[in-house]
Amino acid sequence: MCSLQSSGTWELVPFPPGKSLVGVPT
Repeated sequence: MCSLQSSGTWELVPFPPGKSLVGVPT
């Protein structure tokens, strides 16, 4: 998932609250 974090995908995709994501800073 390093490639996704590098491209900023995590910031562009809004995840529903309560969903646990490994490696994603809260």
